[in-house]
Amino acid sequence: MAKQGLILEKIQRRAFAVDAERLTEIEAILARYPGIDSHEREEVLQFLRKGPVRDRSLLTANRVVADSLDAFRRDNDRDLSWDPTEVFAVLAIVAIAIAISAWLLVSGS
Repeated sequence: MAKQGLILEKIQRRAFAVDAERLTEIEAILARYPGIDSHEREEVLQFLRKGPVRDRSLLTANRVVADSLDAFRRDNDRDLSWDPTEVFAVLAIVAIAIAISAWLLVSGS
């Protein structure tokens, strides 16, 4: 019965995935973690950074690779965190939006 549940879950997940084939590849790599090579490591990093949000969510919800995904994230936390230029860009956009809003409020009075 548990096996049927996993099969049904896998079918449902594939129906919701944006790129089911890519998601399956990443899951297969993570299932072998930590026994992966540097190319596979980069593939997972790229997927976790830029993959479709829905597929990343499906990966996170996958109980079969949950422990491997947690270990991968723990081992590669520096590569998965924002770099300073990304932080600066976001803060600059927020500051510009606040400045424009304040200017519109003041000039509209």
